[in-house]
Amino acid sequence: MGEVRQGIVRKQKLARAVLFAVSETGRGMPPQSPHPGAHVAPLHVLIADDHVDTRVVLKHYLEAYGFDVCEAVDGADALQMMRTEHPDAVILDVQMPRMDGMAVLRAMRADEELHDMPVLMLSGDAQCSDAKEATDAGANECLSKPAHPRAVFEAVRFLTRVREL
Repeated sequence: MGEVRQGIVRKQKLARAVLFAVSETGRGMPPQSPHPGAHVAPLHVLIADDHVDTRVVLKHYLEAYGFDVCEAVDGADALQMMRTEHPDAVILDVQMPRMDGMAVLRAMRADEELHDMPVLMLSGDAQCSDAKEATDAGANECLSKPAHPRAVFEAVRFLTRVREL
C-alpha cells in the first residue's frame, strides 16, 4: 500500500515539475485560462497514450486551460471512450498496446459516428516520419514526442476552433 502511495506522489511531483518548467510565469503555477471567468462549456479532449507520464502532464496542462480531459491507456479503450464520451478532439499516441494509433485512426475515419472527430497524433519518432502515414490515414496534425505541452495545447485549440466554424 505504501508503494502505491509513493508512486502517486512521484507522479504528482513529476507533473508539478513539468508544469513549472513550461509555465509562462516560471513560478510553478500552471498557465491561466486565456478567458478567465468565461462561462462557456469546456471542450472535451480524449488523451490516448500508454505512457502514464505523458497522460498526466498533458491532462494537467490542458485542464489548466479549461479543457475537460479523459484518458485511455490503449487504442481499444480509446475507441470505446470516443463512443461514450464524445470528445471534441482526440490526442492519439501512434504506438499503443492492443490497438495502435494508426489502427484507431483508420477505424475512426471509417465510422460514421466518429469520422469527423479532430485527431492529433503523437509519434515517438523524432522525425515524425509517421506524419505522412498519419495524415494519409486522416490525422489532422502530428507532433513528435516528447511534445511540448504548449504545442499540444495550441494544436488542440486550433483543431477545436476549426471544428466549431
